[in-house]
Amino acid sequence: MSDLGDYYDRLQRLLKLTRRVGAGGGVDHLTVHRFLSPPDSLEPARPDLLHDILAELLALPAGARVLDAGCGLGGTLRDIALRSDCTGEGRTISASQAATARAALAAVGLDHRIRIVEASYDAAYDQPFDAIWMIESLAHSPDPRATLRHLAQQLMPGGRLVIVDDHPVGPDDGDLAWFRRGWQVPEPLSPDALAETLRGAGLTLTAERDLSQWQRLKPLWRASVWLTLCHLARPLTPAHWKPVLDGYAGGLALERRYRRGRMRYLATVATKPYP
Repeated sequence: MSDLGDYYDRLQRLLKLTRRVGAGGGVDHLTVHRFLSPPDSLEPARPDLLHDILAELLALPAGARVLDAGCGLGGTLRDIALRSDCTGEGRTISASQAATARAALAAVGLDHRIRIVEASYDAAYDQPFDAIWMIESLAHSPDPRATLRHLAQQLMPGGRLVIVDDHPVGPDDGDLAWFRRGWQVPEPLSPDALAETLRGAGLTLTAERDLSQWQRLKPLWRASVWLTLCHLARPLTPAHWKPVLDGYAGGLALERRYRRGRMRYLATVATKPYP
């Protein structure tokens, strides 16, 4: 079990526990990604809005073979499969996430079309894909440039790769360091670095949507107070729960970066040209 896989296993157990007291984020929707709401809208933020955006950007052809690279609890893959007749797979390095995702797909009769593989998205594949997406998972790659080159090779000509993730745009600071440690982000790519890497992998950038303002962030003062409390609590936290506490602190630090205009939450689309 990798450190990241162990972190997600512990996080899932924490989400199940907090759900009993009315919390738990998007665990009921089988997601751990960002809740979104259109800017200046009174509409409550919801986890499946990102699925609407993803479905639009993917524009899947009939019978498409797809890959959710870093599928988590399987909610996004389930939603996209319910909207289309796609086949394919999702990959996660977390045993508990894989078990949850398999059960969720089986519950809606999709297990004959979609399989969940407990493996790295950097491992080998037996067939190419018409579409690949990564929702807040590229950031965890130990070598994101190598990951993108590898995934680009798995695309069929004309296939699309959609990446939704956090990208630093300002100077490095303590908050970025906390985010990287807490969320286990070895090398976050700036928007320019992402674009350069995708082009270097032989892909053509076809769309970019900035979703930064679609987030519902805590006020800066509140994020700062909670981050201070995390710092104070860390020495008293059992060693096996420190990664989860650090993950929460990393999220708070990330929100402060957004509040200060030093991050962008982007949906980036790249297409593999025909020969």
